[in-house]
Amino acid sequence: MMKNPAKVETLELWWSLRNHRTFARCFRFALVSVVVGLLAGLAVAPPVLAESSASDWLESGNAKYNKGDLDGAEADYSRAIEIDPKHAGAYVNRGNVKSEKGDPDGAIADLNRAIEIDPKFEKAYFNRGVAKGKKGDLDGEIADYSRAIEIDPENAEAYLSRGNAKSEKGNQDGAVADYSRAIEIDPNNAATYINRGVAKGKKGDLDGEIADYSRAIEIYPDYAMGYSNRGNVFQATGQFDRAVADFNKAYELNTRNEYACLRLLISTWLAKGDTGGAIGTLRKHIDANRSDDWVRTISKYYVGIDNLSEQAVLSEARKGKDGKEVGERLCEAYYYLGVKRLVAGNRKGAIEYFTLSIETDVKRFQEYGAAKAMLALMKGGKI
Repeated sequence: MMKNPAKVETLELWWSLRNHRTFARCFRFALVSVVVGLLAGLAVAPPVLAESSASDWLESGNAKYNKGDLDGAEADYSRAIEIDPKHAGAYVNRGNVKSEKGDPDGAIADLNRAIEIDPKFEKAYFNRGVAKGKKGDLDGEIADYSRAIEIDPENAEAYLSRGNAKSEKGNQDGAVADYSRAIEIDPNNAATYINRGVAKGKKGDLDGEIADYSRAIEIYPDYAMGYSNRGNVFQATGQFDRAVADFNKAYELNTRNEYACLRLLISTWLAKGDTGGAIGTLRKHIDANRSDDWVRTISKYYVGIDNLSEQAVLSEARKGKDGKEVGERLCEAYYYLGVKRLVAGNRKGAIEYFTLSIETDVKRFQEYGAAKAMLALMKGGKI
């Protein structure tokens, strides 16, 4: 099974062999306990039954979690903790649920308690790293993944996640090293190749980037992101026909991806291919998929719906909910408007907009890198 290429967050539910043995032990003594209980008037329940009951609540919480009932799962884990306050696994599971519910502080508190109880609980460190990442504490996130790796040096997910955090901090060399180690441990995880490809691209190793995306596609041929990412690199390096093929495949695999549809049209323009067909594909996408997403404004502008002007597109971009979102939208808007100017023969105007896209400094957006690539291609006479 292909693993999620996004930032990996393992929220694995804990059920140790120790608990299975405890349950079995409780079962073996069940009849004895019943007899003792009857004779004693059920005055006091033996401690082993309380432990078994905590395990039962844990198992019930796991079942609810697997059904998506996070509130019910959290309540059951809390009940297990009431019965057995030193049940590290119950704290880990409740922390996981809190993390999923958007309460990273509560998750960290539970995971801290699990680690106090069992300082070598690898999964507690890993999941605390995930929660710290959600709070933006990259240093703390990396430290926790490192501790998880110390406990289990073969934990491929910890290397992958630590690589993600290092990449986010700008340490691409460190990220590539972690991804490479994860691949040594688990060579068939397509997500790791995708993430290593992204890090290589940030280092300027475009050939290595393409090779990693290609390997991800070999492992998982229906990996839309693999084709889309590789198409971006092909376009950035002037291999427009290959970009068209990849964006076609990416959209075929995920027909709800409007950005893939837009990039297919752009690469077709640059390859001087069947522009009419690509415009038709985008128009069909708009007709088939209702959307309130910001990107729909750009799509309508590209195919001439509502007679939108450049200023109308930029005005819509500036309606973001805060300064961060406005900057992200403008990064995209200037890039896509620049492409349209370039196709229309307005090279000076295209350079102006590509430059403005870069000046937004939204480096994590594909459009930021694409704008830089366009300027390089124009300067090199490739477009």
